[in-house]
Amino acid sequence: MGKPKLYIEVNGNKFVYVPGDFVAGNLIIESNDSMDFKKIEVKFKGQAYVHWSESHGSGDNRRTEHYSARETYFKLGVVLMDSSRSPKIAAGRNVYPFQFQLPNNLPSSFEVSGGYVRYMIKGKIDRSGIFSDIKTMVLFTVLDCIDLNQNPQSLMPSSGCDSKQLCCWCCASGPIEGKVNTDRIGYVPGEFININASIENNSSTTLEGSSYDLVQMVTQHSTRKSRSFPVTLVSGRGPGCGSHTSAHLSNQRLQIPALPPSPLRFCNIIDIRYFVQLCVETPTCHINLRVPAPIEIGTIPLRSTMGNMATPPEVAETSFQPVPTAPIPNTTEYAPQPQPTNFQAPPPSYSAATAVNIETKATYEGTATTFAPQYNYYDWSQSAFTYNK
Repeated sequence: MGKPKLYIEVNGNKFVYVPGDFVAGNLIIESNDSMDFKKIEVKFKGQAYVHWSESHGSGDNRRTEHYSARETYFKLGVVLMDSSRSPKIAAGRNVYPFQFQLPNNLPSSFEVSGGYVRYMIKGKIDRSGIFSDIKTMVLFTVLDCIDLNQNPQSLMPSSGCDSKQLCCWCCASGPIEGKVNTDRIGYVPGEFININASIENNSSTTLEGSSYDLVQMVTQHSTRKSRSFPVTLVSGRGPGCGSHTSAHLSNQRLQIPALPPSPLRFCNIIDIRYFVQLCVETPTCHINLRVPAPIEIGTIPLRSTMGNMATPPEVAETSFQPVPTAPIPNTTEYAPQPQPTNFQAPPPSYSAATAVNIETKATYEGTATTFAPQYNYYDWSQSAFTYNK
């Protein structure tokens, strides 16, 4: 007698949903022989979880503290068949349909070190006697809808500035100053962020290099403590800067990969924010100067900028040279691009984020050991538009 196969087929092979959608499919059992059972059930679950450890003290006083929290958004079990209606599961292929409506106000799926927001369907054959239960599971993505057009600040430029001094023994040098700005605050995955920045080095130390980065800041809350940590998503190399000189980055671009929108609404134990960061590399004994400019990632693009997103111009490689001190170019003063009379955003595709390992206490038949949430991604090269003549 071979072991029965248990697996889940989702209608339309659909694995990305928005809150309020119906999730429908079939729990399927394939067996060469009939078999006894108590019940066949399917469970729907959405939850968030965080956990991390920190060490405190030293020597004999060293101790490790563990922090965790869990939040459940829905949990529902449905019995598809029980032994009172059928004494055995027949040999062959048996199909048990299911349907479940997702609640409204769900946070987007998210996977990160030490935490997740995760949605799943579990199927189980509760067997009789000495036979072990058979379980299967599939994970799917829920994507919260963030319409950038609902936030008036999305069109405004974002900027940041900061400075620091390099100290050598008891003598302080002149300050190192960094400024960075972006063309606007609101973007969707697939768009390019236009970045301008400047470095003014009033110290006697040569700065070897810099970078401009798209950073995701993750904040996790346990029942006793919170922590935040940055995740660098994409980067570009910038200039160094000699002593008592300035250097500039002009119209550099970073393309936004597939990402969950910000903030992570409706989740109380995890939040995510994004910013563009100018990082000025200082000598090894000093902490680098990091200058952030906050941005927002949405799922619906700004209507007023769609015409500028189609087929972005190529940016030639730039040779950075120290230049006299000058202000950062103001992006609001750039010549406006011609606006299209007939433009539609491309329909979003879904692109997978980095896959993570799924650790479970139970054994699930035919279940993948990794999972990668899928997020909106706009391929602007697929857009059709016409300009005013």
